[in-house]
Formats: sequence, C-alpha cells, structure tokens
Amino acid sequence: AYTGPKPVSTEVAPPNDVMPPADCNQSAGRFVASNVMRRLSPDQYNRAVLDVFGDTSSPASAFPAESRKDGYNNQSDAQAAQREHVERWGGAAQAVASKAAGGIITTGCAGQDLAACVPDQLLKIGYRLFRRPLNTEEQQRYQAFYTQNQQTGTPEEALEATLMAMLMSPHFLFVIERGAPIGNGVVQLTGYEVASRLSLTLLGAPPDEALLAKAAAGELDTAEGVGAQARAMLLEQRNTDVVRDFHGQWIGLQEAEKLKLPEGTPPEAALAAKEEVEWFIQDWYKTGTGKLADLFLSPRAWVSKDLATIYGVTAPDQPAQIDLPADQRAGLLTRVMFLGTHSNPAARGEFILRQVLCAPIPAVAVMPPDAPDIVGATTRERFEQHATNPCASACHGQLDPVGFVFENYDAHGVWRATENGKPINAATEIKMGKPDVDGPVDGALGISEKLATSRTVSDCLATHWFQFANARPAEPQDRCSVFQLQEKLATTGGDVRELLIASTQVDSFRFARKEGL
Repeated sequence: AYTGPKPVSTEVAPPNDVMPPADCNQSAGRFVASNVMRRLSPDQYNRAVLDVFGDTSSPASAFPAESRKDGYNNQSDAQAAQREHVERWGGAAQAVASKAAGGIITTGCAGQDLAACVPDQLLKIGYRLFRRPLNTEEQQRYQAFYTQNQQTGTPEEALEATLMAMLMSPHFLFVIERGAPIGNGVVQLTGYEVASRLSLTLLGAPPDEALLAKAAAGELDTAEGVGAQARAMLLEQRNTDVVRDFHGQWIGLQEAEKLKLPEGTPPEAALAAKEEVEWFIQDWYKTGTGKLADLFLSPRAWVSKDLATIYGVTAPDQPAQIDLPADQRAGLLTRVMFLGTHSNPAARGEFILRQVLCAPIPAVAVMPPDAPDIVGATTRERFEQHATNPCASACHGQLDPVGFVFENYDAHGVWRATENGKPINAATEIKMGKPDVDGPVDGALGISEKLATSRTVSDCLATHWFQFANARPAEPQDRCSVFQLQEKLATTGGDVRELLIASTQVDSFRFARKEGL
C-alpha cells in the first residue's frame, strides 16, 4: 500500500456569484421533473441473474453495446429498444430459464407437491426480478401461464416457459417508477422503487433481499433512512466500481481505441494507459481523499514498463505505483490516456470547456478547416492560424486557447520542452466571464491548480453526477436539487463521497412529477 505523503486537498473556492434559486422552499412544494424509464445495463442484467439464479454465464455480455449521449452510456433517451435487443433478450431469457428451471424442480421443490411449491417459487423469483412483490393480477397471470404450459409439457418445461416470460417482462428489463400521488402532480416513490434507485445508482446492481426487506419495513420511506443506507453502501467495493465507471466515462475512457501511441510502442500500452486511469480513480476514491482537488493534482500513478517510457521515468520490472515528476505531471489531465485521446489543442480545449467547466460550445454551420501544415511551425503556431479564418475562429477561438496549456505534451502525451527547435509556449488566457477561472494561466500544471479550486468546476462535476445518476440531463424543474448537490460538493471541500450521499437526499431522488394527477 502507498505510504508516502498524500497531496493536500485545497478547499474549493467559496461561492462568489452562486445564489440558491429563489423558489427552493419546501413550503412552495417539490421542485422535480418527470422521471424516466431506464433500461437495466448489461452489467446490471448479469448481476440480477447471478443474484437470483446463481447464473454465472453473464448472458448480457452478448447484448448490443449501449448507445452514448453526452459521453454516458446510461441515458434513457438513447436506450431505444431495437430488434436486435429483443432478439438478444429472448436468447438470454431462454438460456437462463432453461438452466434455472431444472434446479428449481429437482432441488427447490424436492419432495414437495409441485402444485403448491411452484407458485411459491414464482412469487419469490418474481419478487427478486421485478424488485417488488408481484401484484395480484401478475400472480394469477404467471400461475395461469405455468398451468397452461404444463398441459402440453413437463413441469420443468412449463416452469422454463414461465421464467422466460418473467425475464422478458418490461418490469424486469426496465426500471419502472410509478410512485404514490402526494398532490400537485407529484408522486413519492415507493420504498421498493427507492431501493432500486439506491442500489442501481450507488452499487450498479439491483437491490438484494436485505435491501428489499428494509423497503418492506418502511426504512426507506424517509430521507434519513435513505441517507443512512447510502452511507453504508459507500463502504462496498461495488460503490467504488460505480465511481470509477462514472469518472472513467467523464474523462472518456471509452475512447481508448483512439489513443495515439508513440511509434514503436507495443499496442498493449493502450490498455495499460486505460488501466492506469482506472487505478488512479479507484485509489483516489477508496484509499485517498476522494476530494476534487486531488483529482487534478495528485502525481500518483500505476505504470507499466511501456507507460514508464512514455512518461520518461525509470521502467519498473512489473507494473508499480510511483509518483510522476512533479514539474511535469499532476492529476488526470496530464495522463497519457487523456492526452493521447485528445491529441491536439482543439480537442483538449473542447474537453476542458465541455466536461470540466460545463461551458457551451458554439455550433458552427460549416466545418472549419484543419490546422494548416506549416514547415517548421509548432503545433501552437499552426492552430493559431484558425484566428485568421472567420469560419474557424467562431469555434476554435474558444477551444484552442484553452488547449494551448497542454503544449508541453505531444500528440501521444510525451513531455517536450521544444518542438521543431523552438521553445514551447504553454501560456494562455481564459476568458469565460467566471472570476474563479478567468485570467492568465501557464501550462497544464497551472490550469490543473486553477481547476482544483474552482467553484465552476465543482458545480460542473455535480451536474455531471446528477445526469449520470438519474440517466438523464437535469431539467429546469431540477434546479433546486442540482443547486443542493453543487452546494454540498463545494462546502465539503470537494468531497465526492458527500456528493453521492447528498444525491440521495434531494427531492429528485424520492419524488417525481406525473402530469395529469
């Protein structure tokens, strides 16, 4: 385990122009948007059939890749079910049901009257798959379906068909939240619906029997009860996995195949670069401070021999934990994975503006030209030519200057002090109209230090977490919930653990709007 000094987390700068929305008052009612129907991810599907049936085959690994929106693969409006989805769901349901049915008949119902045992088993299985008790109509329907199939086949075949029907039900494949009306068009989610939200959001898995039992006992009916359960969940490795997944998607690990490696570097270095960032996030969250500043400032890294060559450090015999040179590297934005997948000033600047600062990126009617090739010119000199082209400057006028701070790294993320015999110029000025961000900045270390203490950055990350946790972007009706998350992250010194807990305490977690009520 790492025993050296940890970077000191700088407190997030206090709010300057941040004020709560004037109507964020409980007496004025609940400020929430309509909820969405989201689909279980392939990982969540696999965990469900493992928990319920002990099936270790990971059948959802054959499902189509999830579509992405805003960089995230869990957004509800990008989850339209295509024909291939339905076909793969059917194949997985048949495979899981065929293996499970025999065990239930021969083991679960061994020595018992099948007429009594099977309906009881269906109730228990439906409870776990649907993440709530089956209602009376569902009980009768699945029992009738089993009885009907038994007339033309064996009890095992009838049970297999019934389990397949359950596994193909929208109530298993999707997270459907109806809630209970509380007035003014707002519903409060039931305890079972809250249990699903909690487990899927913080653990990336459907709720287990223990959590469903807490829902049945009413322990998730209050914000205090939900908060206590959320805090306990943060101790689980599955929560660390979720945080690693969120931050990995935020920084673009899904773009690993685009990583540009130096000539002669073995292709497995691309995987090592991706794994390094995953290790960094896990170490930062699980054993480190878990604070925003260290995400941008920590020099700790997990490097292989190939990565060591790119970083210009002594190559270890085996992958090892080291501190990267403090005058060259700090935090995620100076890692090979980020720099090699955002290999020019425009791409690097766009990432900072879009993902780190939540700044709008101007739309252009015509695609601007690439930076011109100029013999002997530096990358910066080439991209500065965009300023002379009205079409290019409309967009690149914002992107390129921010990206210039990374000029000490080439397209592969290798440190350089000169390019084409000329000294690197990594100084720039940020002009966003944000006092905590604007002003001169020199180099990647300089911008990392600025971002580490920025309220704008803190607010942006809280907004990203809201979108990831809710499987949708924030709506205007979510303004109070989003503001409360931003406040919590800022006032706890950028503590991401407290952000996660706070996200279970805001109105948008336990309430939703239902038009027409």
